[in-house]
Amino acid sequence: MRSHMQEISVASYTHRGRKLHNEDWLGVFEFPENPVRARRLAIVADGMGGHNAGELASQTAVETIARELSDRVLFLQNPDDISSVVIEAFRIANETIFAKASSEPSCRGMGTTASIVLILADRAVIANMGDSRIYLVKCEGIEQLSEDHTALASAMKTRHMTDEEIKTFPYTHAITRSLGEETAQEVYTRIVDQFLDSSFIICSDGLTDVLDEREIHKQVTGTSDLQIAVDNLGKRAYQLGSDDNITIVGLEIGILKRNNYCVSVEKVNPVKKGTNGQKSKKGHPISLVLILILIVLLFAILAAGLIYYLDAHGYFDRGTVHGIGSIM
Repeated sequence: MRSHMQEISVASYTHRGRKLHNEDWLGVFEFPENPVRARRLAIVADGMGGHNAGELASQTAVETIARELSDRVLFLQNPDDISSVVIEAFRIANETIFAKASSEPSCRGMGTTASIVLILADRAVIANMGDSRIYLVKCEGIEQLSEDHTALASAMKTRHMTDEEIKTFPYTHAITRSLGEETAQEVYTRIVDQFLDSSFIICSDGLTDVLDEREIHKQVTGTSDLQIAVDNLGKRAYQLGSDDNITIVGLEIGILKRNNYCVSVEKVNPVKKGTNGQKSKKGHPISLVLILILIVLLFAILAAGLIYYLDAHGYFDRGTVHGIGSIM
């Protein structure tokens, strides 16, 4: 494996979307000098169990995994052991979340997904539980690195499913593995060693529910700046009707190649927000026409009322000019 000590660019985006609260949590951490040359850690967690419980679960996952890895890499001598260290960090996070859920009645049943990318000098470790995804984006294509732990993914492994069956599957969001269970579940891990001049995209399902891989690749490779690309992805997901929290972290190792073979991204208009975080309403030509019609009708009513008043008081009697006298 060759060393990948190039610059790492970081970008992030999170939005509560159309939900009242944001139960997602993200974290990006740098490591001090260590024997295995661990450099950067990025985590996305999507909490479950209601506002307070879901947010607590996802925050606890991110903070616990980050703390455990930060402590352990300082004493790790062999980078080949890094996967087992990651699995242990997930195990401790699971125990911590379950303990909090058991001790607090308001947090009963809380849990969270967790997806991480750990960058070392010569490799990247991918690990996840749940349906928050990790992609590797290169100019020539995109690859999902994480494994979906959902009822739908399990069904697709056991039999061939048509596009219509997948679209209408009743338990699309049912999670089969998560942190916060009484018994620790298997953590999916893999090692990636070819990631120079590429970008990792880590995201909650608020993004992938409405954007497919083609669109994610199009946005990332068609935009010159990683932060702009990540912002565009989040805004695009919201515009397309995502009804979940939307959280994205991008890590670019070196410089992602962007050339004429990459599809140019169309402009994504920002989501204008009011004080409540929802889209603000913008004036429409039809609305202006209706306002003008109402103004004209109001003036017509006032004029009719004035004429009636003057007529009732004799101002329109023939042959008389009030204040001057009769005309002979």
